[in-house]
Amino acid sequence: MLGGDLFYIDTVQKYPDDHMKKIEIAKREYEQNARPELTARVENTNEYDTVILAFPNW
Repeated sequence: MLGGDLFYIDTVQKYPDDHMKKIEIAKREYEQNARPELTARVENTNEYDTVILAFPNW
């Protein structure tokens, strides 16, 4: 609709389906200032004037 590029941010390490386990991992990563490895990266980010992040917010 906006005519932009879409990029799906995904991590190499898959997280468990169990919500409580996922929260434990997220808390540990937060405390360790972890930056999980991504499956891909956006090339030439300097070519973009605007970046819009969209995600589920339950």
